[in-house]
Amino acid sequence: MLSLTSLASWKPYSRDLQQHLFLMLQGCKSMKQLTQLHAKLVVNGFSCKNVLITKLLSFCIASGNITYASLAFDQVEEPNTTLCNQMIRAIFHGDMPESSFTIYNWMRRRGSTDTLQPNGFTYTFLLAACAKAGPNFLPQGEQLHCRIISGAFDSSVYIQTNLINMYAASATLRGESIAKAHKIFEEMPQRNIVSWNTMLAGYLQSGDVPTAFRFFDGMPAKDKVSWTTMIAGCAQAGKSGQALTLFSQMRMSQVKPDQVTMIAVLSACAYLGDLELGRWIHAQVCNFWHGRECLVNLNNALIHMYVKCGAIDDAFQVFTEMPRKSTVTWTTMIAGLATHGYGDQALDLFQRMQCKGSENEKPDWLTFIAVLCACSYTARMAGDICWD
Repeated sequence: MLSLTSLASWKPYSRDLQQHLFLMLQGCKSMKQLTQLHAKLVVNGFSCKNVLITKLLSFCIASGNITYASLAFDQVEEPNTTLCNQMIRAIFHGDMPESSFTIYNWMRRRGSTDTLQPNGFTYTFLLAACAKAGPNFLPQGEQLHCRIISGAFDSSVYIQTNLINMYAASATLRGESIAKAHKIFEEMPQRNIVSWNTMLAGYLQSGDVPTAFRFFDGMPAKDKVSWTTMIAGCAQAGKSGQALTLFSQMRMSQVKPDQVTMIAVLSACAYLGDLELGRWIHAQVCNFWHGRECLVNLNNALIHMYVKCGAIDDAFQVFTEMPRKSTVTWTTMIAGLATHGYGDQALDLFQRMQCKGSENEKPDWLTFIAVLCACSYTARMAGDICWD
């Protein structure tokens, strides 16, 4: 990364200094470096420079630090559309995606110039926020749809695909939503593989597995996401046998699975109690991603599969070897030990869990249910346990 100390040699407020700061933001590696750079932006009069703050927000999004992104954005007196879009994107990646509309409504109130008008990216991010916020946010999504049509943005394949995703996300609550998604899909003059995969996921989300199978069979091309979506959808619908059949077909089609695919297949193995296939998948995971860190969720799926198949020693070995763990990891292992008669070990593990400082490893209500289950197996009272 370019040195912060080298800034002293640059002429204040100059275009060259602005370009230099932009390159430093581009090479930023940590939030500590970012805060130092942000201070330099402020000192050198660039705290309201849209292009620099946009780059700063990009790093905040990648780091998951939405609070800092919001603080930096609030300092800009006249943000342009690009910066507002970046802030909307930052918010929908957080815990309250519906708050994205605060920025959008402000844009509409202030948008008297071309520099602050919603564009295609604005609507793409907002539709994604609606989908993430869930079925209860469908009315806002429908209002957006109307504005997209009136603003002549509805010809974009990206916006159309996000409209399909938004309606599909509400399909579990309102049956007509999947019909609207289907209508948009049918009326699209051009479709890409993402459009097909989004519509496929919509059918599965609505619980219509037979239609999803017909749609899947009719797809002009299938990629890794298509197969994984179908396998996961079958597993979640309780059709684990079909999920494993699809996995076999995927391998015969020479489509290489990824870690997300393996998570879906392991879920089906756990449901069916297919330990032999589960072990084979574990071996494949070790071969495919040898030397590279597996997703925490993939290791969690391995633990869950071994627990469900009765191989508690294998589950504990996966748990022990994990470099990173989550609340789900600990809870699955505690519940597994308890249900297999290792109540004391489960309670010991819970005590270890409480010593962890990471927020991602704190006990939740499912953990406490697992602990109470362990107490019932050991005839120990919940009051005997140390609850932090």
